[in-house]
Amino acid sequence: MIKIRTLMLAAVSVVCTTMVAQKSITDITYWIDGDVDNVETMKSNIDISSLAEGVHSITVRAKDSENLWSPPLTKYFIIPHTTAATTIVEREYWMDGNIAARTALDASPVAINLMELAGGMHSLSVRVKDDNGVWSSPLTKYFIIPHTTAATTIVEREYWIDGNIAMRTALGASPVAINLMELAAGMHSLTVRVKDDNGVWSPPLTKYFIVPDATGLEGKKITRYMYWIDDNTATPVAGTVTNANGVLDIDLGGLEDGEHTLSWCMADSKGVWSQVKTSTFTFTRIAITSAMIALAQNSFEYAAEEIEPDLTVTDGEKLLVEGEDYEVSYADNRNAGNATLTVTGKGLYKESVDAQFTITKATLTVTADNKQREMGEENPELTLTYSGWKGTDDESVLTTLPVATTEATTESEVGDYVISVSGGEATNYQFVYENGILTITYPTGIQIVTMTRPVDIYTLSGVLVKRQVTTLKGLPDGLYIINGRKVQVKH
Repeated sequence: MIKIRTLMLAAVSVVCTTMVAQKSITDITYWIDGDVDNVETMKSNIDISSLAEGVHSITVRAKDSENLWSPPLTKYFIIPHTTAATTIVEREYWMDGNIAARTALDASPVAINLMELAGGMHSLSVRVKDDNGVWSSPLTKYFIIPHTTAATTIVEREYWIDGNIAMRTALGASPVAINLMELAAGMHSLTVRVKDDNGVWSPPLTKYFIVPDATGLEGKKITRYMYWIDDNTATPVAGTVTNANGVLDIDLGGLEDGEHTLSWCMADSKGVWSQVKTSTFTFTRIAITSAMIALAQNSFEYAAEEIEPDLTVTDGEKLLVEGEDYEVSYADNRNAGNATLTVTGKGLYKESVDAQFTITKATLTVTADNKQREMGEENPELTLTYSGWKGTDDESVLTTLPVATTEATTESEVGDYVISVSGGEATNYQFVYENGILTITYPTGIQIVTMTRPVDIYTLSGVLVKRQVTTLKGLPDGLYIINGRKVQVKH
């Protein structure tokens, strides 16, 4: 059974009545969702049960006794969905606000090719539709495509006074004198920006200054000044005027964004102070995210200590000063891998920006030591020599120790056998292995036996080689057991 919804229009009727005050209302009509071709006469209750779920509008107008219609009055209302949405059924995105060129997405992650975009700032907007057919609000993210060629030259410069960018003035490459004395007495600002050969403007750099009020000081030289910010009268800034025209630079470092007051006064050469003047201004620090961070190098070898690269931070043509304009902090900058450097604005600058650099593994050379033994003996302990440790590192920093192995056994003949190295693992080292040599020699101090009667010949491990022989001819060189004694056969 369909539930009948009603929309009470008494409030709307009252509004219409006020539109035609002093006259009688003869007719009130309405229409739904802008459908002016389906105008209905006003009722006390309007049946809206046939409307689909979602946002709708109702428009009302009234006619008075002189047959004059009031302007239409439109109100919006929502018919809620009867079932909650549970599934995302469609996804789409578009670039740079061009919703007409939107592209559908599926549920799987997808790579969006951004490299065809021109260098500069762009936006990516995404929205989804649920199983009730309702689209979400678009989610927009902004990003920068770097220019394919690095900017090398400043091609334009301009400035403006007191935030009036419409009256900006071009500057040449040479220093120029800007006449500020035509400005009214009080606080002012000077803003400068530059454009590089990629066509990109730098963030504006703004300085605040005071044009003094010389009222009462006519004919006298202004020699001293005093000013303070907000209510900080306990620690005012005071000094001697060195500028010939009396214009003062104001230090706003350390101020929070927002509205502030500046109060100041001047003194003449006779020590007579002017009245205190106060101006209100809005201060916004510069986002350091727009600054350019350049590292002396982007890759370093592991050194068993924290690595802090040399860097420069520039805002347009201005070289920023560490400790005055920004602070630097580091993360993950000791072990091999990706390290992060964070520049945090200070003074006239705010916010933070990150830069990444790489720490590569150092090279550790592991050499198998040469060894020697006699034929028939067990292999000696195989040892390793390391070269390339950083700092105080030793074998304790290795995740897995490398091992030395050889194919020589107690049955191996006289000769040289390779001692190989493998298996090392470490967070901060890559391994270079150098083989060693195991040299097996003939035993020393073994008696030569004279054959006087037939004998059995065995290997050192007790395997019968020949039975009841009277000569050693044809027997390969090596060690044997003859008459219970170890004997060397060497032709």
